[in-house]
Amino acid sequence: MSQLLYTFSSSHTAMEAELLCEDAGHPCRLIPLPSMISAGCGLALLCPDAYGAAVNHLLTTHRLHLEGLYQGGGKTWEKVCHDLS
Repeated sequence: MSQLLYTFSSSHTAMEAELLCEDAGHPCRLIPLPSMISAGCGLALLCPDAYGAAVNHLLTTHRLHLEGLYQGGGKTWEKVCHDLS
């Protein structure tokens, strides 16, 4: 099952994104940033691929700065976007 991994420049932004997703009923959760990915903060938001459009819209609407968006799972992640804006 393919998943999306959102990275952020700060832990505060990552936690805000998780709360927004939780409030919207999206099954996303914060995880430690996988070692093969570099980002400004050590947390990443993990979401099922099926919720990608809804989560992208949510993050854009609330103007949360995204550092990167990856698709994959386990130890294999491919960067698919640098910024949603």
